[in-house]
Amino acid sequence: MNVIDKYWQAAQVSGGISGIDPKLLYCQWFHETAGFASELCLQYNNLAGVTQTQENDLPQPDGRFYYMKFDSLDSWARYFGKFICLFDGTVDANSITEYATALKNEGYFGDPLEVYINGMESAYNNAFA
Repeated sequence: MNVIDKYWQAAQVSGGISGIDPKLLYCQWFHETAGFASELCLQYNNLAGVTQTQENDLPQPDGRFYYMKFDSLDSWARYFGKFICLFDGTVDANSITEYATALKNEGYFGDPLEVYINGMESAYNNAFA
């Protein structure tokens, strides 16, 4: 296993709350953060581009929402564990394809489905294969 421990631990916390396989969460976050290297990840502990309507200094490019900031990975993990359950099909997903499809069907991301799946599969192969 080639995971980054602090993010793997956060995925386990979120998975424990949501019932979603922590490997799926970890792979989603890896993909969303370009390998845990994005500014949003490193400075604000936001591993999946989660937004809010309340204004702050992190506007989303479309201008309607603002990226959320989290004080710690633990606060992120606990928030995301509750948040991700709101999307139909995520809790029942047993594979990257099922999980990504559920997110896409709920409008969670704008990329083509195949791009998201490929990104998550690449993360899986990097971390768990």
